[in-house]
Amino acid sequence: MAGKKLCFDILSMRHKGFRVYQDLFSEVLRRYQLTQMEMDILLFLANNPEYDTASEIVRVRQLTKSHVSASIEQLVQKGMLSRNHDRNNRRVTHLALLPEAEPIVEDGRRCQREFTELLSFGIEAEKLETAEEVMQQMMENMKSYRKKKEEKEDPEL
Repeated sequence: MAGKKLCFDILSMRHKGFRVYQDLFSEVLRRYQLTQMEMDILLFLANNPEYDTASEIVRVRQLTKSHVSASIEQLVQKGMLSRNHDRNNRRVTHLALLPEAEPIVEDGRRCQREFTELLSFGIEAEKLETAEEVMQQMMENMKSYRKKKEEKEDPEL
């Protein structure tokens, strides 16, 4: 019985968390006239410099290719991102934050810190560590499930 409640609680928390996250960002998005997707891309590039292509953003964040592409185009037009072709493979385009994006990224990071503080308020450090370990195991369980499912669908993998 606890498993059913846990499942519901996780899905409910995801939905509520998403709404709180958007609420925390609403003023910053309005100030800079950005969409949440555009902000997410700027923060992703700033926080994960090892991933600097649109395909990596789509893969790592599991976002829709068309939404990422359209948002990148808007950020380029707004002067916040540049595109640079890879020297070894012209089909690969690297993205780089421009100086105009710096204050936006800082405001976005502040929102991310507020969200983290809100989520962890009143929770002991040991309990947070345990929660992280449990969530990591759940993520591994889901990855394992997906891998097994894909192997059943295409035994050649």
